[in-house]
Amino acid sequence: MATEEDVAAGLLNWVNSLQVTNPLYTVDDLATGEALWELLQLIDHLAFPGRLPEDPSRIDSSKETSWVQKWSNLKHIYDALSIFLIEQCGQPLPLFFSSATNHRGNPDLKAIAQYGSIGDAVLLLKLCVVAATSCQDNERFLEPMQDLPESVQKVLIHTIQEGQQNDEPDYTEQEHDAHISDAEEDYFNQHRQSLPQAEEDEDQGNIPTGTSNLAFEERLGKVIADSQRISREKHELQRHIDALNARYNSLQERYDRSQDDLNEANDRLTSVLSGRAGDTKQSSDAQKEAIISSLEAQLAQYETDIENLRKNNEVLKIKAERGQKLQDDYDEIKIERDNLSRKANAAEKYRQKLEASQDHEKENLTLKQKIADLQAQLRQSDTRTASSSDLQREIDEYRRLLPAIEQERHEVNEMKKRLELDYHLLQARHTESEEQLRRSKQEVEDLQGRLRDYDDGVEPASANSPNSEEIEVEGKDLETEEADYERAEARLQAALVASEVDEGTGVNGETTSTIPVHATTSNLEGIDIDLVENGISEDELRAIMSAMRAQMVAGTSSERETSLKMQKKMVIMLEKARSKNQTLVEHIKHQHAQLEELKQRPEKSNQEQELQVKEPSTESEMEQQLEEQDVLIENLKREIRLISSAWFEQNQRLATLGSGTGGGAVALMRLKGGNGLEEPKSFLGRQRKMLDKAAFGMNQNIRVTRG
Repeated sequence: MATEEDVAAGLLNWVNSLQVTNPLYTVDDLATGEALWELLQLIDHLAFPGRLPEDPSRIDSSKETSWVQKWSNLKHIYDALSIFLIEQCGQPLPLFFSSATNHRGNPDLKAIAQYGSIGDAVLLLKLCVVAATSCQDNERFLEPMQDLPESVQKVLIHTIQEGQQNDEPDYTEQEHDAHISDAEEDYFNQHRQSLPQAEEDEDQGNIPTGTSNLAFEERLGKVIADSQRISREKHELQRHIDALNARYNSLQERYDRSQDDLNEANDRLTSVLSGRAGDTKQSSDAQKEAIISSLEAQLAQYETDIENLRKNNEVLKIKAERGQKLQDDYDEIKIERDNLSRKANAAEKYRQKLEASQDHEKENLTLKQKIADLQAQLRQSDTRTASSSDLQREIDEYRRLLPAIEQERHEVNEMKKRLELDYHLLQARHTESEEQLRRSKQEVEDLQGRLRDYDDGVEPASANSPNSEEIEVEGKDLETEEADYERAEARLQAALVASEVDEGTGVNGETTSTIPVHATTSNLEGIDIDLVENGISEDELRAIMSAMRAQMVAGTSSERETSLKMQKKMVIMLEKARSKNQTLVEHIKHQHAQLEELKQRPEKSNQEQELQVKEPSTESEMEQQLEEQDVLIENLKREIRLISSAWFEQNQRLATLGSGTGGGAVALMRLKGGNGLEEPKSFLGRQRKMLDKAAFGMNQNIRVTRG
């Protein structure tokens, strides 16, 4: 037999499996009542509302008086649990035996709170188990019990059976059980002969098995329920009788003690009255009278309780007699229930076979549906394989066209890279020319200062003053530079006249970018000038010429000398740029010839289609090729436009070199990043800035060496 410690451990494991609170390890963890109250609220939160009288979190177990607060909480829990078991579950109290008294009784809550009594705590946990298994929603507590360890399940099953049986270990109850078993055996022997005949009638179909069986089962269920209820009432009455007897004995003992105390108080009162006088005597008399009145009130209350207990005892005896009659009816129905259970088992077997046949039919239907789906998928795969061959042929044709397109794209990219490199070189030269122009201006200012000194009659320093021979040499150089400047102006004027004459020629209407026209005359000395949108326009040429005339008219001799040098260098740079433009013109002509050839191909293919009769699939392929050729033509046109735009920007920058003297300052400002100019974001912009920095550094080094 399991000990109290094993039972307590099993019940604590059951409480921990519900996870209503922190894990419980000993019975002392139940003393505050927090875990028990949360367990009862989980069972039925409507039957156990609110909170405990004493807050468990504020109970200090280290204090000696803390057991009073724990006792208050346990009494509140036991009162609510008793009402729930009697009213909601129909379970009479007390249900279980106490190991201390060896009879049914209530748990000693004070012992649990003060000493942590294991036996009383086990009784309280057993009541919680009965409440969980007897409530309306008991399925959510019974199903998890099957997953618990075997030892815990044994403890719970023993607790539930003990609560349902309500057996007492006294002699009278054992005799009653023996009497009931003898009565069942006699009744079974009397009806043993009638049972085979009844079974034979049922097999032959003499007794209807439809509504009669249902009515019989209904009547059997009612009788079983009444029998169980009466047995519970019987045991409840017996427990009430025992409890009332015990209470009567305790009240009698208390009454005897109160009488003894009263007599003793009277004796002491008489002895005290004899030795005291005045006010002291009156106060003691009043106190004793109050004590006597309270004791008399308690005595009257005890007498009324005893009378009520006697009345309840009589009522319980009457109910016990009625319960005996219902017990006999229950025994009769028990035999009939066994017969019906055998028939129900046979019907259950037939029902299972019928369900198995229905499951096979459902599986056949699902297999037929799967076969139909697979056939449809097979047909779709056939159509896809037929179409995939056509797509493969088209892919092969596209692959044959890809190498030619890639080659042309590569050539165009190489040409773009060469043009970008030329542009960077010209940009560096432009920076160098601006630096030289700045130095020339500085020299002009020095010469002007010397001239003012001569005009004022001041003799300049001998170290800085040139001799007569140097002045003559500089005069000769100035004359030669003026002649060169006049020749350059004549060449520019001739180019402007040639552009006016050949304005409407050399235009190709089929493409958006025009092919350059070269005007070669004897006066130009072999210099080609582009008269297209991407070259230097007439306005730019006029601006260059006007700037040169203004410098010649307004400037002094030194200024004219400097401007002539700069203009000479600018003309040389322009001539070099025009020579490089020739290669671009040849490339554009080559691209134009390719475009013309690509446009002539569709015409030839149309003529061949008229001569030969082909299938519809071949015509569609030719149309597709024509579309691809049109796309290729558009791409080439776009490349030509991009190349032309790049050269137009280059020529425009070269043309602006001679338009004024502020180009060097602007380049220097752009190089230093002044006036809030942003850092270039594109790759070409960053490369241009790097070249500007390199050219600027080179000019600085040249200036240092000259100084």
